[in-house]
Amino acid sequence: MKKTNFIIVFLMSIFLFSSCNKPDWSIKTYNGDDFSDKTFKNHKLNAVVFLAPECPLSEAAIQELNKLQKKYFQNDYSTYVVIPGILYSKDEVKKFVEQFQIEFPVVLDTGAVITSMLNAKTTPEVFLITDSMKVVYQGAIDDRAFDNEFIRQEAQHNYLDSAINQYSKFKKIKVVKTNAVGCFIEL
Repeated sequence: MKKTNFIIVFLMSIFLFSSCNKPDWSIKTYNGDDFSDKTFKNHKLNAVVFLAPECPLSEAAIQELNKLQKKYFQNDYSTYVVIPGILYSKDEVKKFVEQFQIEFPVVLDTGAVITSMLNAKTTPEVFLITDSMKVVYQGAIDDRAFDNEFIRQEAQHNYLDSAINQYSKFKKIKVVKTNAVGCFIEL
């Protein structure tokens, strides 16, 4: 009887241990790599940015995202682009990635897993997420676009840059949510 109980406890321990290492959700990136909730544990801070190939404001955001990735790369920071929905083919996404020289992983969220989980509504919209899956900032990258028709030459407020900078210096993020201006996400 003791031996049977030991075997049952041993097998349950193996099952629980192996299930703890499995991601809660997993999606393939544009390049075929796995992207899951476990991906966030690889960096202290992760920017998940929703973009759309045909959204002019998404296109304008890429240069700023590339700049921030280079600026904060040493601080264990990473950027991920999410293309939500099924409106864009792999060829359209490939053209978008190549044309705008996107330098970070691109996730095709055809099942709207990440889009629904974060309740993303607009492109571009960014979510700054810690390694423990806590959203510490949500909204616009900066205030260059102040409505869907007007874009400033220079940003007056760089929301994402400020949030990353404050978080990396262990300071409280002053602005934790802004209104993202752009194209509505259609699923």
